[in-house]
Amino acid sequence: MCKQNELTHYKTIVSDFFDSMARSHQFETEFNKIVSDYDKVKEYIGVRLYPK
Repeated sequence: MCKQNELTHYKTIVSDFFDSMARSHQFETEFNKIVSDYDKVKEYIGVRLYPK
């Protein structure tokens, strides 16, 4: 990611990456608390269809 951008953008790119990782970890922690309650997790369930 950094290699594709100018050196002046590295700080923002790295900061955004770690912010994203922290948000992802927080979501996973909260989600794991409700994972067995269908009514709470049904909004996260989806179906992916693939062509034959």
